[in-house]
Amino acid sequence: AAHRPIPRPLVDVSDLDGEQVFWSFRQTHLGQMVACNHRGIAIADRRTVKVFDPQTGRLRWMHRNLPPDATLLGNSEFLFVFDPSGETYGAYRLSDGRAATIPNLRDQLTRLVTVIGDDLVVMEHRPGFKLFNLTAGDAVLKRVHPVTGAVRWQTQFRPHTSVGLIDRQQLLVVHPESRSSKAGRAMDVLDLDTGHSRSFDRVPKSSDEDGLTPLIDHERIYLIANHSDFGSYNYGDSLPSIRMHGTLMAWDRGTGKQVWTRKIEEQNLVLDRFQESPLLVFLARNWRQVGDATYTSLHLLAIDKRTGEPLHDSKTPALFSGFHGLRITAPERQVELLSYNLRLLLAPKGSTPAAPAKP
Repeated sequence: AAHRPIPRPLVDVSDLDGEQVFWSFRQTHLGQMVACNHRGIAIADRRTVKVFDPQTGRLRWMHRNLPPDATLLGNSEFLFVFDPSGETYGAYRLSDGRAATIPNLRDQLTRLVTVIGDDLVVMEHRPGFKLFNLTAGDAVLKRVHPVTGAVRWQTQFRPHTSVGLIDRQQLLVVHPESRSSKAGRAMDVLDLDTGHSRSFDRVPKSSDEDGLTPLIDHERIYLIANHSDFGSYNYGDSLPSIRMHGTLMAWDRGTGKQVWTRKIEEQNLVLDRFQESPLLVFLARNWRQVGDATYTSLHLLAIDKRTGEPLHDSKTPALFSGFHGLRITAPERQVELLSYNLRLLLAPKGSTPAAPAKP
């Protein structure tokens, strides 16, 4: 999970409380390198963290016996340690490993969204009028220095705004539907460094939407709007994947325009090499029975990222063990699916197959 994290659905700010913010965004902090700057390079193991001098590479200090489920993350000054129970938390100076006393550190870490430079980006949930559940709560997002409390910027989200990190420095914001608008939900991308937002084309309305899951590559932002019904049982072989049973939408990151939308049901979107791949690859394997015989059926779908048009769509019996790897050939815009006894090349029409590698 640390190397190939599964994207998480957008979070409704009205459903959060003060203890849930960090865990709702936790996946972006996973990984062995938890800090890397001019003060130190911090590498985390299961229950140990080591900090190295960035110029000499020598071990500067280490901290053992961390809680088994501790999460570590760092800014340019401190290394923060926080466990799920909230009972163990602390801040250590990257330069020498000494413990630092920071006011309200636990509260800041439980509300943490991400780290930017010296600062923490935190979200404060503000409950609505609880009596009779008349109103939902809103939220305030701000960039704040953990020691001085200085606020660089802050912005407020209305009740039922959906938010999610698309990378370490950008937050996707889908606003609640307006009664006066029938064009769908407004969508912005918030730069967490500056606090500035950029508007994108609206998210079309959906009557049976069960949340939105964002994905990003170098050129586009994608949203998966799955139906509330799961569909039939299937799986995406041994490749990391995410369920796809609804509508997939794509926006151009440069212009903010929605470039295409497509309905895809009972599939699994492959996430391996997602950013580099020129194609969106979907795999769905189901068990079938004919009389006393059983076999697996493979539904393979490949879509051009640029246009959203299908390049390959097939349903066939599959007698091989399943795909376990994916190889990209960028210049020819080719994707090769790998199993133990089969290689399948997917390429746009008219492209020249890449020459096989010499032994």
